[in-house]
Amino acid sequence: MNLYFRPLIESDMKTVKCIQIPVLFLLILGVSCQQKLKNKMTFNAKINDLEVLVGTYTNKTSKGIYKLTLDPETGEITNKELLVEVENPSFLETSEDGKNVYAVQENEKGTVFSYLWNANKTKLIEVSSSTTNGMHPCYVSISDHEKLLAVGNYSSGNLSLYQIDTDGKMNHQFQTKQHQGSGTFLPRQESPHVHSVKFYKNKFLYAVDLGIDKIISYPLENAVLGEPKIALHTEVGDGLRHITFHPTTNIAYVTTEFTNAIIVANIDEKKGVFTSIQKISLLPENYTEESYAADVHISKDGKFLYASNRGHNSIAIFSVAADGKLTFINHTDTRGSWPRNFALSKDNKFLLVANQFGNNITVFKRDEKLGTLSYTGHQVQMSIPVFLKFL
Repeated sequence: MNLYFRPLIESDMKTVKCIQIPVLFLLILGVSCQQKLKNKMTFNAKINDLEVLVGTYTNKTSKGIYKLTLDPETGEITNKELLVEVENPSFLETSEDGKNVYAVQENEKGTVFSYLWNANKTKLIEVSSSTTNGMHPCYVSISDHEKLLAVGNYSSGNLSLYQIDTDGKMNHQFQTKQHQGSGTFLPRQESPHVHSVKFYKNKFLYAVDLGIDKIISYPLENAVLGEPKIALHTEVGDGLRHITFHPTTNIAYVTTEFTNAIIVANIDEKKGVFTSIQKISLLPENYTEESYAADVHISKDGKFLYASNRGHNSIAIFSVAADGKLTFINHTDTRGSWPRNFALSKDNKFLLVANQFGNNITVFKRDEKLGTLSYTGHQVQMSIPVFLKFL
């Protein structure tokens, strides 16, 4: 090697080594930053954990409205906290953005409350309350435009309508409608019993009456209930309970508490009346033990319907055809007793069940293609849970 170039080469090698060291440092730093970013993303994912409101009966150890936090991947319940102490908040409703929460107090003297969240979303703060002008309210519903609130009073067989402002405060000048009549399944149908009230496209309010086997339709005219009309009169002794609507077509699904079935009906959007097109059992063919149908929900894509059986202690699962009719898929054990209420997560990946007599809430993973449910192994103990609502 030319002696002239040797010192230059050695000098260049030293320069390369000097360059390698900071490059290696930068690579290590880059990996470290990526890990920190990944950890930050994981932290942010935890902030977006699923949150569920729980309504309870408070005659044992529950104290009011609770909030559960769920892992969005596994369904594990990671936290349970009391939001507000209130007696017998058996049914809840929220605004679409979750900022306003409404609850009925299912006592002999019925009351409805509206709440807002505190700054860190750990407590509910009451902003208004009103009498429901009835006994034992068991259902509360908000209109699509979020300007009206309806409450169904079970024992007195009537309903009340309230106007609400942007903060969720209720106007105390409410309207009440009283039902009349009786049914044949005594003593449960000795008088009217409004079991659910549901708005439909801001055009009608439907009141499902267990005591008289009728769904009453009230047209909405300038935020006022118009003259009632019988939307559906079913077979005697059905005991109509809850109702849900197909997300894209004019079809209603109603549970019959005493005959343990789902009634499928077309909705005349102009007149507000129903035409029944199917009645399908919620129970196995040879099942003879005591059972009462309860809650009903449909998937957001309109392809699957779910209903709960108290006694058989199951969720009945159905596929939904293009015409709205149902085909039975299977039953899923709720892993608890008396599933009074259940809820689908907003992404429809999970289904939670409130087992009233089992004093537990169980978590199921939902197969979005098949509609079936699988138990995650996760549950939480809670005294008399009777309502669930994902935020």
